[in-house]
Amino acid sequence: MSQARIRKLFEARLSAWAAAETPAVPIAFENVDFDPPKDRPWLRCTVIPADTSSEYVEGTDRRYIGVLALNLFIPRGQGAGPAEAVVAKLEALFPVNLALTDGAFTVRTTTPLSTGRAEPEPDVFGVPMSLRYYAQT
Repeated sequence: MSQARIRKLFEARLSAWAAAETPAVPIAFENVDFDPPKDRPWLRCTVIPADTSSEYVEGTDRRYIGVLALNLFIPRGQGAGPAEAVVAKLEALFPVNLALTDGAFTVRTTTPLSTGRAEPEPDVFGVPMSLRYYAQT
């Protein structure tokens, strides 16, 4: 299934970046146990597929589109600056038209990583981000 390949490609790129940060940035992936840290930034990663389609009557191809949703959480009371610094790194990590490849399969980002309205919560400051992707077999 190509949605699984899409998830694998995005998660691998994000994991490599997060591990290289000092300190490493923990990531909550879907359906994986996770205990968020209280003292440093962390991310939540969700791949949201849209309807799969086929361009040809024979149905021999598949078009996959969807959204990569990232949520950044930083401890409260630090202002927006630390979150904005991480967002800038993630924007560079996922530029428009980025091609991620697994064998003959390629998924591309089709929009820039965009931030939504920050949501302060009792213990964290959360910043939602998303981009759209496209792949076709």
